[in-house]
Amino acid sequence: MEPEDAEARERKRVKEVGKYIERVAASGDWGKLSLVLLYAAFATPFVFNLAAIWATWTLVWPEAQGVSERVAVLGFLFLVLNVVAYQIRNFANSAFYVSFMSHKKG
Repeated sequence: MEPEDAEARERKRVKEVGKYIERVAASGDWGKLSLVLLYAAFATPFVFNLAAIWATWTLVWPEAQGVSERVAVLGFLFLVLNVVAYQIRNFANSAFYVSFMSHKKG
C-alpha cells in the first residue's frame, strides 16, 4: 500500500508544478520572460557542449599535426559527445517521468 501512496504523492507534486508553471506563464510578460530564462538555463550545458564540439572540430582538428594529437582531439570529441548523449537521455527520462506521472490514472 505504501508504494501507491508514494506514487499518488509524486503524481500530485508533478501536477502542482505544472499548475505553477501555467500560473507563472499567465501572470504576464515578466512571467513569460522568467520561464524563457529558466528553460535557457536548462539548455545551457547542452548548447555549451555543442559549441565545444564545433570549436574542436573546426579549430583544433585542422591544427593537430601528428597521430597522437589527432587521437587526443578524437578522445576529447568522444568524451563531449558522450556527455551530450547523457544529457539527451536524462532529458528524455525526465520528460517520460513527468508525462507518466501527470497522466490520468485509470
